[in-house]
Amino acid sequence: RGPPDQIMLGALVLLWNMQIITTQKALEGFANQGLVTIGALFIVVQAIDKSKILDRAARKMLGQHSSERGAMIRLCSMTFILSTVLNNTPLVVLMMPIVRDWARQRGMAPSKFLIPLSYASIMGGLVTTIGTSTNLVVNGLLEAQGIETFSFLEPGMVALPVAVVAMSTLVCFGPCLLPGDKGGLFRQVREHGDDLVTTMELGGESRFVGRTVASVIASMGLQPASLLSIRRRS
Repeated sequence: RGPPDQIMLGALVLLWNMQIITTQKALEGFANQGLVTIGALFIVVQAIDKSKILDRAARKMLGQHSSERGAMIRLCSMTFILSTVLNNTPLVVLMMPIVRDWARQRGMAPSKFLIPLSYASIMGGLVTTIGTSTNLVVNGLLEAQGIETFSFLEPGMVALPVAVVAMSTLVCFGPCLLPGDKGGLFRQVREHGDDLVTTMELGGESRFVGRTVASVIASMGLQPASLLSIRRRS
């Protein structure tokens, strides 16, 4: 296994060396307008992340004393608008920790907001040609075939009505249907650690070999009643 970018680049070099593809074919993908646009948008999003503008704007938009449904409406609206002018993939990556931390600080379930965040970014990205990588790739393919490409807002003729219906459904039924899990694995361990069962295997060179069970348990800071069973190998 290895990084996907290195594997793809290595495969490209291999095919080029075997003369399966020409130099022109090997390099023309790097000059694709859609690919260059995606790369430029990632740089823009990185700059926004460093400036912390999105963090402050998102927390202000979500509010300090918002209801679950009210926060979901504002989150979907803000994400939808931003994803029309920023690529939706890095936008979701930036917004996820902001939304998760905001929800946990107010005792709300992050899972109630992460799915609407994802869907709103997808719907907003489909409205413009630069909002999602799919539209950019399709535009590049049309240009390569000599077919008229989409204008900036042309995909929105179909995407906008669909987005209105989809986000209305999310806001109306999301609070009832989305899972209400308020924490991940670490929170589960912290809050329900007494209910967890752990196994430990001791090898022949373990420092616990030759000691009594009671002393081993005590050295771990556990109560004697914590031990459920011992299984010895014959």
